[in-house]
Amino acid sequence: MNQRSILIVAATVVIVASASIYMHNAVRADDNNANMANSPDQQKMEREFFSDAASGNTLEIRAAKLAQERSNDAQVKQAAQMMEQDHTQANQLIKQLCDQAHIDVSVDKLNAVDQAELDQLEKKQGEMFTHCFVFQQVGCHAKDELMLSYHANHGQSEACRQYASQVLPKVQMHLRALEEIARPMAGLTAQAQNSADQMPPQAH
Repeated sequence: MNQRSILIVAATVVIVASASIYMHNAVRADDNNANMANSPDQQKMEREFFSDAASGNTLEIRAAKLAQERSNDAQVKQAAQMMEQDHTQANQLIKQLCDQAHIDVSVDKLNAVDQAELDQLEKKQGEMFTHCFVFQQVGCHAKDELMLSYHANHGQSEACRQYASQVLPKVQMHLRALEEIARPMAGLTAQAQNSADQMPPQAH
């Protein structure tokens, strides 16, 4: 298996694992939703939600800055510039909402998971950096789309729903742009993708 195939498999694993963990936690949180309104548990949930969201935004911002410095791909640079701008605005929204709700959240720190993601990316150079950046960001944005969609529809506080609803369209736009870049990189041409979509399901 070549390096490109390894990266594709790794990105897929990240998406599936992250989505499974998130949805498991989301279902548990939804079961307790009715009992949490204006409670210390809700305040804790909001603080954790916004802390994780701010860390994710900061990861996207720093990764995007790296991409603008290191990548030679004009399309990647353009996507990175858009991501840096939009995720900076998302962190500004977090600060505004947290100030209004008197929630103490730092908007420029990375949690351990996001720091590890950035550390791995910083080790890459040249074409390998570009591929790692794009594949990593497809995974991150696919996970964020699920998380924000859930909170936009089932958020346990007005602040969480407001943030998720405003940021979700930008994340979806980023994901579509990144997928358009990633598929040709991975050798997934439009013809190959159409053929894969038309394959009959495998019998179990």
